[in-house]
Amino acid sequence: VDEVGDEIYLTAMETQVPAAVSEKRTEGAKRLIAEAKVDTIVLDDAFQHRKVKAGMYVLLTAYGDLYTDDVILPAGNLRDTKNQAGRADIIVVTKCPAGLSTSEMKVIVGRLHPQPHQQVCFATIDYDDFIYNREGKRMPLVDISANTSLVTGIATPEPLLQHLDGLGLHYDHLSFPDHHNFTVAEIKKLQQKEFVLTTEKDFVRLESQLEEVYYLPIKIKMLVEGKEVLTTKLMSVLSRYSL
Repeated sequence: VDEVGDEIYLTAMETQVPAAVSEKRTEGAKRLIAEAKVDTIVLDDAFQHRKVKAGMYVLLTAYGDLYTDDVILPAGNLRDTKNQAGRADIIVVTKCPAGLSTSEMKVIVGRLHPQPHQQVCFATIDYDDFIYNREGKRMPLVDISANTSLVTGIATPEPLLQHLDGLGLHYDHLSFPDHHNFTVAEIKKLQQKEFVLTTEKDFVRLESQLEEVYYLPIKIKMLVEGKEVLTTKLMSVLSRYSL
């Protein structure tokens, strides 16, 4: 994790597919092709990398924080100019309420102004009913006690907090910045906690340093026909490159 980062480490461990980290995406891609003999590469946070021409572009934008309402870094959160959104094949509105209505979806689509070739999908965050530790032991999420310390080192912990609060759970929340590298002093404080619950991403950095730590798996659930739209487009792209 210290060498490659939490997200790619977690992805590699869960999927067991070859993975690489490279600031120069072209170099990383070339090494994957040469050394791992892959024929398909998925790039994360690479929409703005002009030196790599992808067969399919998926643009993510958060519900309640659409890219059309944002500005480029450092004033805002955009990593590219808004006019580059036209390169996307599919736009996915993430972190939507699970009960998002069809009428509200239409309003959002209107605000995004997609081009004729673009399809807009909607996704929501879903959580597991159980929490897990390093040995694979699980326990129902609703069984955590009031002595639980929730540790998050993610950009937007609000959806997780809303989920736990919705279940009527009580906990002490310790919030850290995204991709936070825990100091020795912070680890010592966490080791004094009776029970630590954290995210999957934080778990890979904490599991070797804490005795009693569990993580809550997160899932992405596509709304309406979003999964079918993504799958159909992806298979269409892959078929163009198949031998």
